[in-house]
Amino acid sequence: MGTANLETDLSRLREQIARIRHELSALDDDALPPAEWRERLLAWVDREAAAFDERARFELTSARVLYNGHQTEVTALDLTVRPGIGDDLARVSGAGILCWLMRDTLVAKIDAIVAETDYEFGLPLSERPARRRKLQEQLDRIEAEEEFLIRALETAGREIDRRPDARPELVLSWPESLDRLRTTTRGQAAP
Repeated sequence: MGTANLETDLSRLREQIARIRHELSALDDDALPPAEWRERLLAWVDREAAAFDERARFELTSARVLYNGHQTEVTALDLTVRPGIGDDLARVSGAGILCWLMRDTLVAKIDAIVAETDYEFGLPLSERPARRRKLQEQLDRIEAEEEFLIRALETAGREIDRRPDARPELVLSWPESLDRLRTTTRGQAAP
């Protein structure tokens, strides 16, 4: 095989490497499918409501007791402000009380937002680990093939720069190990 063909193959492999690396990165950043997005939002609403419910039940129940002939102050719906840095900043979250009092309204609003949002989304979270493994296996095999081609070009007298992110274990591997990596993917023979 001529060096021109090897260089063409090397360019093709590097394009594949870039594509796979991009797809691996996108797995972490891709938007969730609408149904899963909705499900996660509703789970958050329910968690916030449940956390506030515990506090509200305690404080509303304690209001039935008279102290020295006076009704006790009901603080169940108060939002506690905790001082922040320098005691002049505070973060107040009304999420718990809103989720507790207005769950149905929030669910309707979430459903409307999810329904009207048009966006590209990725795989469901449950499918992402299997896809990541498959892509990583492809990447391992292709990077080994890339190193094999670089060595073939160097043997033919061509000077080829390696990618800055080339894996040292491939660059420093023995020819037999590299050949084995080219034809195997994580312990299984390549198709």
